[in-house]
Amino acid sequence: MFTQDTGGFEAFLRWLPNSGTAQVCMESTGPYWRALSVFLTEKSTSFSLVNPRRVRNFAKATAYRSKTDEIDSEVILLFAETFDPQPTRTAEEAFLQLRCLSRHRLQLQQILDTVRDQRRKAAADPSTPSLAFESFETLEKTLRQQVNNTLAQAVDLVRSSPNLRDTFSLLVTIPGVGAKTAITLIGEFGPRIQTATPRQMTSFAGLDPVLWESGSSVRRKPRISKQGNHRIRKALYMAALVASWANPVLSNFYQRLINRGIPKKAAIIAVMRKLLHIVSGVIKHRRPFNPNMASSHSN
Repeated sequence: MFTQDTGGFEAFLRWLPNSGTAQVCMESTGPYWRALSVFLTEKSTSFSLVNPRRVRNFAKATAYRSKTDEIDSEVILLFAETFDPQPTRTAEEAFLQLRCLSRHRLQLQQILDTVRDQRRKAAADPSTPSLAFESFETLEKTLRQQVNNTLAQAVDLVRSSPNLRDTFSLLVTIPGVGAKTAITLIGEFGPRIQTATPRQMTSFAGLDPVLWESGSSVRRKPRISKQGNHRIRKALYMAALVASWANPVLSNFYQRLINRGIPKKAAIIAVMRKLLHIVSGVIKHRRPFNPNMASSHSN
């Protein structure tokens, strides 16, 4: 066992056989992998970051039934030997900081929504003491200010980084994609947003379709995998709702689906995927959104 600090990382590197050519594989569990990834990058040691859900599902197909730190390490090693995951490219610090700010804003917004709901319920209850109601109002005001301040910091960070600024400027030209959505997309996709294909973006967001068919009798409706970034899906859902009426390309696309009898929820999911194609297009060609060009690519 190695401690989660510089001393432990140094000991791990000394223990690692052929540290100059070896590749480390680890799960992306919360923020706990970040310190080690930064250390390995500084020491020019390659590492692969894998989805914990994939590793856990892999473990279920092995002889391992228990779950301990030692067993988890063996399972991750077996997973790496089986699938040979590609080395992970460390994101620029600006991307990582933007992701932290974006996620912090989302967390604050969730707390604000909860407090706002509690205040409304308190206002509807005649038995609520004035002190409790005033406390809810103060909390709501403070949280709203923190949400706005965090968003402002994120925007300032984007403007201070040429790499982030150019991508952000392109994204907000797409009707339906506002500043909050653009910051979420850049922060969660990271540098891959500049190189990923629409299919890769769709998979990373968990919007890729999953088929369930067996023989001639088992037929279930296709669904999205949801094995991807839920923050991206939430941001795209809200953007798709706006784009379904405000974006000339996507509103026509959405209406065609509705006219064909596609359920509204399924049509919105289709708009979310189409929106990712447009995001990929404006970034790849480094040009603002052009409805004529987007229409020609979607037909």
